[in-house]
Amino acid sequence: METPAPAPGVKARLDISSILSRSFAIMLERPGIFLVLALISWLPSLAVDLFIPDTAAGKVGLAVLVDFLLGMVIEGAIAYATFYALKGLPFTMGDSLSVGLAKVGSIVLAAILVGIGVLLGTILLIIPGIIIYCMLAVTIQACVVEDLGAIDSLKRSADLTRGYRWPIFGLVLLVSIGGGLVVGFISGFGVGFSASSGTQTPIIITTVMANAVGVVITAFASIMYSIIYFDLRCLKEGLSLDSLTAVFD
Repeated sequence: METPAPAPGVKARLDISSILSRSFAIMLERPGIFLVLALISWLPSLAVDLFIPDTAAGKVGLAVLVDFLLGMVIEGAIAYATFYALKGLPFTMGDSLSVGLAKVGSIVLAAILVGIGVLLGTILLIIPGIIIYCMLAVTIQACVVEDLGAIDSLKRSADLTRGYRWPIFGLVLLVSIGGGLVVGFISGFGVGFSASSGTQTPIIITTVMANAVGVVITAFASIMYSIIYFDLRCLKEGLSLDSLTAVFD
């Protein structure tokens, strides 16, 4: 059986530089929508950081739980927006959010299963956790685009990423390290300056700055995973943008 030709702009392999450059281009083309969507997922965390004392019981757990639930809905919303941006079609923030909310049950359950799998794999010597993460990297996109349940979304991601997990790992590593270094530098600067000046103001400012960087990274990473999903389907199935966006009509 002849392998389908990739869609225009998609190379015959999962190309890291191409995915990164297209992710940047899409985010910069409609920054208002993508960054505001990402900001929505970060608002609870920012509020917890700024307004709940560090000594408050359950502070970290509360922030993680709310961020997780809201973040999954936003990733689904950004997937919708990304595919429309790739095709050059108009889209709104409301349309994007409605798609994420429509699949919230399956998205959250799928994300919980991914988290459990990665956690168990990490406990088993870290490397299995990384493998599982890369294997299930496009679970949310499969759930949203193909209208799959949680289990079927995991299976679909595992099938799509088979044979391409090393480049996916490279992309995840680049974004994680780059974002972590920037956020770490900003946070460390704020703590150091606050200690030398004897005031909490620098910490508040750098907390907001670090969260702002986090918003950008969240938007970029969600776009990136959506493009990975699209490229994998192009490579394995000869998918076109027309057929991809048609599922939302």
